[in-house]
Amino acid sequence: MTDHALLAELHASLDQRRRPEDIAELVLRAEPGLTDRERELLERAAEHSGARRGYATSMSEDFARPVGGARQVAATARLFEVPEEASTVDGDRPDALMGFAARVGDEVGWLTGHGDFLDDRLDRAERAAAGIEVSKRQYNRRFRALRRLEAKAGTLRREQDKRRLTLLGRSGFAPCSPRWTASGSPSSSCTCPRSSASRPGVTACCSASARSAASREAPWRPASRA
Repeated sequence: MTDHALLAELHASLDQRRRPEDIAELVLRAEPGLTDRERELLERAAEHSGARRGYATSMSEDFARPVGGARQVAATARLFEVPEEASTVDGDRPDALMGFAARVGDEVGWLTGHGDFLDDRLDRAERAAAGIEVSKRQYNRRFRALRRLEAKAGTLRREQDKRRLTLLGRSGFAPCSPRWTASGSPSSSCTCPRSSASRPGVTACCSASARSAASREAPWRPASRA
């Protein structure tokens, strides 16, 4: 793996849930200018990394990511007979979902924030006055699809906020750091992921797992009798 790829993987770890042991292993490979003391400390930390132990951790290496609205966009695009537009909408961005809903919803007089099925639908006379020529059944299906798409955008925004706050609680503002360029200093590139993965709560959890692994590997000895 090239130095650039190592730095890219270190930066990607800021948006993940990597163990300190595995980050220490990456830092050792990416940073050639470590002092003897720094290398000694990182070697101790990397003793229980997955690469050296030959097993994968049972702890998830990522925080739950919100499911985007691509499915709702595709269904709405089929109903409005614009399937080609589905591929142009970023289903992971709530603003993009709402923009698409407003654009196609104009065909049936749908307005953002007015998706109540009982109170906000147009009756026959209002549909005729607005020039809406689809049948009542097709109008209701499209209205429901837009309503679901709007609800999905709201849910996606809340779930993304929850994940962002989870990352802030774990890593501070590290996930907001811009990606380093290939010409950046490897030392500064390694400091942020190393500090992020070594915050007290994460380190305590991984230290406990390392002690547990070490105890499983230690030979059993009977307790001595007084």
